[in-house]
Amino acid sequence: MEYKITNYFNDKYCRTMAEVIPHGKLKEQMTNHGLGSGFYGFIDVNPEKESIKLYNSNGNTPKEFLIQNPLILEGDHNFYMFSTSLNSIITDIYKAMSTVPLSEHLILSHLNTFKYYSFEEESVTDTFKPSKEILISSIKNFLLDYEKLMKTDKDEENYVFMPINYILASCGFDGVYNISGDYASRGSVCYKFDGTYKARGYLPMFKHRIPMKGRLIYLD
Repeated sequence: MEYKITNYFNDKYCRTMAEVIPHGKLKEQMTNHGLGSGFYGFIDVNPEKESIKLYNSNGNTPKEFLIQNPLILEGDHNFYMFSTSLNSIITDIYKAMSTVPLSEHLILSHLNTFKYYSFEEESVTDTFKPSKEILISSIKNFLLDYEKLMKTDKDEENYVFMPINYILASCGFDGVYNISGDYASRGSVCYKFDGTYKARGYLPMFKHRIPMKGRLIYLD
C-alpha cells in the first residue's frame, strides 16, 4: 500500500528538505517538533483546511510524495515526546563524550536516568515501541556519523539526518503519516530526497553525504 502526502514549495526556490543537521552546535540543530529529516507535507488536500488555504494563497506549487511503509500516527500517542526526548538525551550524551568515550554503557546510563521520558516503560504508539537494542545502536550510529561529519567535512558539503530517522529506519519505516494533524510541524514527512534539492538553505552537494542507516529511497 502507498501513502500519499502533498508538499508545497515556491517556484522561485529549490524544494527544501527539512531538518537535516549540517555543521554547528548539536543542540542548536535539534528541533522542537521532532518529525525527522525529509519532505514535510499534508495528507488531505482539502481547501477548507486553514493550513492548505495558507499554502495555496502564498502561490506555492504542490507536489505529491509516496511513502511505502510509514509510521502511522493517529489519536493520542507519545511520538513527539519520544522524538524530542531522544534529541535531549543525545545532546547530554554528546556533552559527556568530551570526558568519556562513547560506549553502550554511557548510552544506557543516560537512557535509564533520563527524567522527562521513560524509554523503558512508555510506548511511542500502540504499534511502535523500539527495543533497547535499537535505541542504543541508533543513538550510537547517529553520534558516530555526526562526529565523522564534524571531523572530516571541512567544506560543509555533507549532512546528517535527525536522530528519529535512525530509529525509524531501523524499524523499516520510510516516513511518518499523521492522520491526527495536518499543520506544518505536526504533519507528515517523507524520507526521500536527491541531490537536486537544498537542505535548510545549504548548497545541494550530496555526493559524499553521510548516509542514513537503513533504507534510503531516492526520487526519480
